[in-house]
Order: sequence, then structure tokens, then C-alpha cells
Amino acid sequence: MTFIGPKQFCIHMIGNAHLDPVWLWDWREGRDEAIRTCWAAVERLGETEDYVFTRSSAAVYEWIEESAPELWAAIQHYVAKGQWNIVGGWWVQPDCNIPCGESFVRQALYGKRYFQEKLGVDVGVGYNVDSFGHAGCLPQILKKAGFDYYVHCRPEPKEKYLPSPIYWWQGIDGSRVLTFRPSGYYVSGPGNLDGKIYLAFYTLTSCTTAEPQLRDIMCFYGPGDHGGGPTRENIAAIKAADANPQLPAVKFSSCERFFKTVSRQGIDFPVVADELQHHSVGCYTSLSMVKRYNRRCEMALMTAERFSALAQRMLGRKYRARELSKAWRKVLFNQFHDILPGTSIARAYEDVYAWYEQALRIAEETTSATVYALATDIDTSGAADPVVVFNPLCWPRREVVHASANESFVADLPALGWCVYDRSALPVSSAGGVGASTGHLENELVRAEFGVDGTLTSLQDKRTGVEMLSDLGNRFIVINDPSDTWGHGVDSYRDEIGVFSVAQQPQVIHESPLQATLRFHLHWDNSTATVDVTLTAISPRLDFELNLDWHQHNQLLKVAFPVNIDEPQAVYETPYAAITRHPNGHEEPGQRWIDVSGQHKGSTMGLALLNDCKYGFDVLDNEMRMTVTRSPIYAFHTPAGPDPNKHYEYIDQGQISVKYALLAHAGPWQQADLAREGWAFNNPPIVHWESSHSGKLLAQTALCTAEPANIVITVVKQAEDSNDLVLRLYETTGQATQAQLVLPAEQHCWDFILQPFEIKTFKVSSTGELKEADLLERPY
Repeated sequence: MTFIGPKQFCIHMIGNAHLDPVWLWDWREGRDEAIRTCWAAVERLGETEDYVFTRSSAAVYEWIEESAPELWAAIQHYVAKGQWNIVGGWWVQPDCNIPCGESFVRQALYGKRYFQEKLGVDVGVGYNVDSFGHAGCLPQILKKAGFDYYVHCRPEPKEKYLPSPIYWWQGIDGSRVLTFRPSGYYVSGPGNLDGKIYLAFYTLTSCTTAEPQLRDIMCFYGPGDHGGGPTRENIAAIKAADANPQLPAVKFSSCERFFKTVSRQGIDFPVVADELQHHSVGCYTSLSMVKRYNRRCEMALMTAERFSALAQRMLGRKYRARELSKAWRKVLFNQFHDILPGTSIARAYEDVYAWYEQALRIAEETTSATVYALATDIDTSGAADPVVVFNPLCWPRREVVHASANESFVADLPALGWCVYDRSALPVSSAGGVGASTGHLENELVRAEFGVDGTLTSLQDKRTGVEMLSDLGNRFIVINDPSDTWGHGVDSYRDEIGVFSVAQQPQVIHESPLQATLRFHLHWDNSTATVDVTLTAISPRLDFELNLDWHQHNQLLKVAFPVNIDEPQAVYETPYAAITRHPNGHEEPGQRWIDVSGQHKGSTMGLALLNDCKYGFDVLDNEMRMTVTRSPIYAFHTPAGPDPNKHYEYIDQGQISVKYALLAHAGPWQQADLAREGWAFNNPPIVHWESSHSGKLLAQTALCTAEPANIVITVVKQAEDSNDLVLRLYETTGQATQAQLVLPAEQHCWDFILQPFEIKTFKVSSTGELKEADLLERPY
């Protein structure tokens, strides 16, 4: 056996200063501290020739560029010299569960472009050390944005076993990135580092799953969050450790240097084919307003891009690239892992909400102006009193559309296009209408029955004759929740203390041949709620709108639906994918829908729950629940306990609104078009009143679509560096698919293959030439 001396091992010391730009302070203090910390790093770099400093997050660099030109010049100098190492390559270190898939793409698009343009660096190491879990789509997004490596700290070892500190993380589509989870923490104290160095060496020599023996490991150090970063004492401790013959080589290094070193060693690293969960599950729900703004802004910006890009292509109108990019960057900053999870102090959100409003205004103004311009050029002469209905999504839809408060009709809408209707001769639906009383709603497809407290006592799918509920649904369950703002140490929320009950008798508040709505009035303790339930004549989807006036402390509210099936399978939409998880009652992150499917008398069927702004769910056996709200103290972290003599601000006090829906389906979830249903629930048609006139655009036009139904086009935008059209789409059900992309107005059609959950990006030139590109819009 060959003896391996300690100096044949190497600990790569990664000097950094983790700084939350917003957390227990607002962005102004965060900016000022970032500048002070980076000045301290520059001083250390000037004092020690081989010292290396590591820093992520383009948003912070932009602060420095705009506010501290001398510091910016020093950073440029040390980047060029190789002592200042840039990692991350994203706009910020975001929450890695709640943003939609496209937000992660934009983190990379705007972050990597910034570093390339300003500092000449193509960042190759993904870096989200403080985020509270990592969605299974990220390896694919990282690889297709030019990242080969990834660093994370959470989930911690007690939360998820990993076979090695360095491993191949395999995403849900099969993509892999070489990934590292540090032992210990990503920061240190200002003094001696012996403890961290010994722990890293122990971890290195204890690693037996990598063959041949792993010889290198990273160790992160430097005081963070107002700590000023690595100190002279830290640097002296590293030099002393390196000189100690009983210790391995201890070198100033960078993440990139470490990964390239171990990549050359021919080691067969283990593969982890899973999402990286769970840490701080309360973050999926904390602070309803920030979650609602995030969803609204994501949807609004993608809608604005689609119409703006097509108006540029069809009418030659200027694409609002600068404005839309500015809006996206505001949303991306607000996805920082202590903003979007709802874990910052209350006053920090005053600026956050203002930034969201600015982004929404840009998106809505863009969409409004573009829709107006298109409508002006549409031939509406065939209608005496025209109304143009626009579909912001890239597949055909049939929707009940409201032309006014008292007028509704069924609109058949082309994919990412429009159709002109005449208000003086609106189409008559052939559907059988909607029956309604204070205790039921019914159309040709489903029948729903209710108790006076709004509970769903029956949901019958008339297409199959199956009762979809095994017990009362739409129960609002109040749960004791003494955990902190993050939900540290929590797996599930099960300590039920009550349910909302009837406050006054239900009402039928709207009834027409196409739609009916019931209203229920509820209360619990100091809180009240109204629940409006709507059924249209043309859809099996049962829509709910909850308006909650919440005044509880350290309590959590869930709405529950037990599904009448055996052998339950719980599926959650995740960013640019969907994942099956055990129905064990654990709190899980999800996006626009979750689904519980299984067997009913030998047939497969299921029930999907859609939503417009929620991200926390659980499924225990056959019962699925959505977390509506939780009310811990703002930015309150265990193990501290509340001081009875101190006043605290509690999260989510007052008005909370959420829309959700039930959609019964026969067959497995993959056949229910749930991805498209979720997008449609969050993106209603756009109604525009127009005068009657001639125009060069047809009265009914589809602009962009893809088939079959498991393919969703999410992005239609102008390219960052040309007038090419950028199209992004993904496979939604985990099935390899022969697909077709069509631009009907341009008479272009292309066939291609998508692998399970694959994301593809195409660029289409003005002449119709199609090229596949990466997520940074660089052709392959």
C-alpha cells in the first residue's frame, strides 16, 4: 500500500464575504456594506500577492460600478490579474425553488452578459451557497448557460445525505454538473481557521466514494454579512497551516481552480439524480404579497415580450429591449434568497414592492401599447361594434370572455394571436349552460355540491360518472405554527387547531347561461374570509377566489382536498419540469399546479389543483393541501424565542387574495395537459375594444404555436444582439416527443425532437432561418 503524506492533499481556501444585499437591513445599507466589504478585499489583495478573493452577484457589481468608480477600477485590475474571482454568474443568488424556470434563465442571461461586457469574464461556476434548496431543473439550465460546475451548502448534511462532498448532480432531464457542498459553512470568524481546516482535511480523507482517492477539497472562509470579509488574521492562519508539515497543502485558491484540478484526476465521482431538498420549508409560503408580485411580474413580462416581439416583426415597431430588461432585473433582484422567501425585515419590503410595481408598469404599458398597435392594423370591418380578444399563450384556447360587466361569450382564440368579435352579434354557445343554487354548481361536464361553510361535499365528473372526493374538500384548516420565519426544523404542518366555519348564509352572486358564481362567508377567531366559486358552461374546471382578512399570529392556513383514489401519486409542477414525490405529508415546493392521481375501480384518474400565486403544498396519502398563509414574526430566526416585553411585527396581517381551481381528469396526469392548464389559469385573454376599420392584418390570426400538447412555448422575444426572434419551449411530461414548431403568419414550420423535460431555444432570422441556441442565445 502506497503511503500518502499530508502534503499530497490540498485544501483550496476560498476567501469570500457572503453578503445579503437585503435581509436584516434594506438595500441602501446592503449596498453601502457591499462597497465597504469590497474595499477591504482590495486592501487584502494589495497586501498579499497570492491571495484570491471570490465574489458573486452581478447586481452588487452594478452597485459598485455606479456608486464607487475607484473601487470599480480596482476590481477590474484584480480581475485581470487573476486575484479577484467571479462566481455565480447570475444577477443575484436567488431562491432556487420559487422563481419560474424562465427566471432562472434570465438570472444567467443578464448576469453572464454583464460580467462578459464589463469585466471580460465568462463565469463558469454556478454558486448559490445560501439558497434554501435547489430545483431539479437547475443542472440543465446551468449547462445550457455555459456553467460546468456548481456550489451549494443547503440542504445541510442533516437534511440530505450526499455520498461525497463533490459529485455529479444530475437534473430531471439527465443533464449533469460537477457539484460541491462544503463541509462546515461558507463563512468563518475573523481569526484562527484551524477548526475549519481540520474539518476540511477530515472530510477529504474520509471520502471513500470517489475512486481514485480524492486529493483536493475546498474550504470557505471570511466573515460575512457586515463582517468585512477575510481578515489579516485569516490570511496569516492559512500561511501558518500551509507551513505545518502535519497538515495538507493549504492554498489560496478559487472555485474554478479547484474544479479544474479535480476534473483532471480521473475520479469517478458519484451521481446524485435528485432535487436538492429540503431546507426552511416555511419559505415556500412566508409573505403572501411578495409571492403574488413575483408570479404576476413573471407572467406579465413574458406576455409583454411576446406581443412586443411580434409587433416588431409584423409591424416594424421598436422592441422595448431596454425597458423590458430593466424590469426583468428588478424582478430578478427581488428573487434574492432572503427577499422572495419572505425572510427579510418588514421595512425592506417597501422598496421591494415599489420595484415590483415599476416592473409591472413597464410590462403592462408594453402590452397595452403593443395590443393597441396591432388592433389598429387588424381588419375589423366585418364587425359593427368590434372587440378584439388576444391570446397571450402559444396554443389555441376556448374561454368565456367578458366583453363588459354584463356581456360574456365563448371565444375560440388562435395560438398567440387574436380574433375579432362583434359585440352586436356575439356568438351563442352550444354548451348546455350552468345550473346554480346556494348549494351546487353544475354544467354538462361536472357537478359540485357545497355545504353552507363552503366545503365541497361532492365533485362528480359527469364524463366518467366518478365522485372525485373521498371526504369534504375545500376545508380551510388552521394549524398551530410556532416555527420561525423560515420554518427551520419543520418537515410538515400537522398540528390542526380548527377550521373556518360559516359566518353567514351563502349567496348566488352571478348566474347566466355561460357562468355562475356562489359566495361563501367564513370566519375563524379574529379572521374572516369570502370564497367565490365559479363554474362556466364550457369547462370542467371549478374556480375559487379566496379573499382572506387574516389576523392570526403563529398560525398557518391550508385548504384541503381528499381525492377519491387508491395508490396515490403526487406530482408537483417545478420550474421548467414536474416531479413525482412521496405522498408523505411533507411540505413541498410547487408552482402553478399539483396533481394527485391513482386508481379508482381499476381506472386511472386524478384531480389537479391550480393556483395563481402560491408555492407551498403537501400530499398525505390521497389528500392534497395548499398552504394559503402563515404568520410568524418578520425575520425571526431560531433558536431565539420571542421576548414577551417586546413588540413584534407579524407576517401576512390583513388582506390576502388567491385564486385556485380544481380540474378533474381521466387517465394519468401526463394526458391532462396540466402545464398548459396552469399557464392558462395565470394568463387570461386580453380584451380590447376597437372601432370598425380595414387593416392589413387578418381578423383572426395565429402567430406562433408548437405541438403536441406536452410542448409549451414560454418565450417569444427579440434576441439580445440582433433582430432575430428567440423562441424557448420545453417538454412538460417527461416523455420524448416528436414536436413541431409553427409560425403560421410567416408560413414557417419545423420538426424536431424534444427529450423528457428538455428545454430548447431557437433563433429565427428575418428570412425564416431557424438555428438552435443555448440559453444565452449563442448558436450551437
